[in-house]
Amino acid sequence: MTCFSSSIHRLQIIFDMAYEFHRKVAVLGRSIQRNVELGDSLRFLDIPDGLMVSPNDIKKYNGDELVVIASGCQGEPASAMGRIAVDAHKQCAVDKGDTVVLSGRIIPGNERGISRMMGNIFKKGGTVIDQSMAKVHVSGHPKQEDLRIVTEAIRPKFYIPIHGEARQLFRHKDFIVGTGLVAARNVLMCESGDVIALEADSIRVHAKVLVGRTFIDSTGMEEVAEMVVRDRRNLSYDGFVMPIVAFNPTSGAMESDPELVTVGFMDDSDKQMLKDMKGVLESTIKAAGHDERTDGAIMKDRIRISLKRHIQKATGRRPVIIPVIMEI
Repeated sequence: MTCFSSSIHRLQIIFDMAYEFHRKVAVLGRSIQRNVELGDSLRFLDIPDGLMVSPNDIKKYNGDELVVIASGCQGEPASAMGRIAVDAHKQCAVDKGDTVVLSGRIIPGNERGISRMMGNIFKKGGTVIDQSMAKVHVSGHPKQEDLRIVTEAIRPKFYIPIHGEARQLFRHKDFIVGTGLVAARNVLMCESGDVIALEADSIRVHAKVLVGRTFIDSTGMEEVAEMVVRDRRNLSYDGFVMPIVAFNPTSGAMESDPELVTVGFMDDSDKQMLKDMKGVLESTIKAAGHDERTDGAIMKDRIRISLKRHIQKATGRRPVIIPVIMEI
């Protein structure tokens, strides 16, 4: 099972079903593990004694004796589910006949990652069930009837729709006004940065202020994206490292020795550091399975993480690491 780690109610449903069908539960992924621990300690989750087992004990159980809850329902390569799908997780793997329930909607922009993850699961002999096949997901956002119930209970004088795109906010306003619970003149449409003046009988946008942080490029007087600013800051302190690897897109075999290009990170005379980084790079590639080698996104992420950990441990520095995967 994979779902949003913040969906505590859904986690409770999984625990209840596992208990009903006499299965143990193992939790993989830092975000879900943290939320389960907090939910249990705060009594938001009711977990029967003895139901949960350590991830290290997963392989001790048969497939019909266990439920694994894994983070990564959006197909993130470094997530627990993303690594399970390509046999890169130390504690869990997909076996023939396994069923993976994807209990979460596809957030726009994540379609490729989720599709790739599902494809890898099928290649391993598993089956994927998502919301297109069964009722395994429900939105956490309120429906119109929920909005009506809350508004009837509170009976507000003024109303400001928030959270959503403009079209959703205007439909929200139209619905509330249509219920007759709030007068149209008392429903305010506003944006981030609007200063709202709230008076006894009225509500309005009084002024606008600049919100957020804006950087200006002195050469063209254009706004610079925050990501670009962050990269420039990192480059100014620690430089960058560019590992270059050439793979055969079919076999996954390396077509040439991996290379490392560094700028502003180390002195050319530091041959030992360069040798150590190449060793880490080669070890990471050798440890990767066939599915990972033929998936450029996953390999980039594995290489970046491995080099980042080694460099931080060896030098304490944080250069920008930009893996380049070439398919030949």
